[in-house]
Amino acid sequence: MNDPAYGIIGTPLSIDFVKEVNVVSGGYMPEYGRSTGGVLDVVTKSGGNEFHGSIFFNLTPGIFEGTPAILKREGTTVSTDQSLSSIRDFGFEIGGPIIKDKLWFFAGLDFAFTSRNLERNLNAIQFDAAGVPIIDEEGFTTTKRIPNTTTLYRAEERSIQYIGKLTYQLNQDNSLTLSIYGAPTTSGGDGAYGIDPQTGNVEIGRRGNTNGDYTNLAHKYVGTANDIALKWSSAYDNKWVLFDVMLGWYY
Repeated sequence: MNDPAYGIIGTPLSIDFVKEVNVVSGGYMPEYGRSTGGVLDVVTKSGGNEFHGSIFFNLTPGIFEGTPAILKREGTTVSTDQSLSSIRDFGFEIGGPIIKDKLWFFAGLDFAFTSRNLERNLNAIQFDAAGVPIIDEEGFTTTKRIPNTTTLYRAEERSIQYIGKLTYQLNQDNSLTLSIYGAPTTSGGDGAYGIDPQTGNVEIGRRGNTNGDYTNLAHKYVGTANDIALKWSSAYDNKWVLFDVMLGWYY
């Protein structure tokens, strides 16, 4: 699921679809090539001889967000303050047997949404009695918000994650697994600003301000990630020798 161009996770994966995570920080084998730091080796859930499943819902309200540090800039006639509205997702996962002791399935679906608030204000430079701009203790020109110039915008991101897996066990030493993952994602449009999928930041104008019309600054991001993997695993000589073959396609 790695993005071969940037070396980052190319397909997001909900924790509700994960069985275990192994963190490899050094001395890893050649199959983890082209890595300059740690590696997250994730094993997703699989079906078994008994049906299992769950329904989940997660919510992060914006009121729990900490107060961000304000980065001062010189001459901020237009300023935009960002705040989290909410992060939420809901979905389900289910697994079980198709043929007991031979063929199992696992499937999951997750809907995720991120909303951020943008408050745009106009500011006027403050002058002293002599008409000279007032400089604060950090060397920046002081400004004051102009009343009744506040404009509210929003930024939205919507994504769907899906997973499907079939596991076939030929015998106790040989198995075949077919896995499918996907994550269609859209953000922005319909009066909302987009969220850059590479950085996770809200796309607004230069210097982090909405210093222009929405139609000139905003974009609608549409993207998707799809993965298909087929894996054959064999064990020989009382599992002293292990043999794995994997064929994968990432888009």
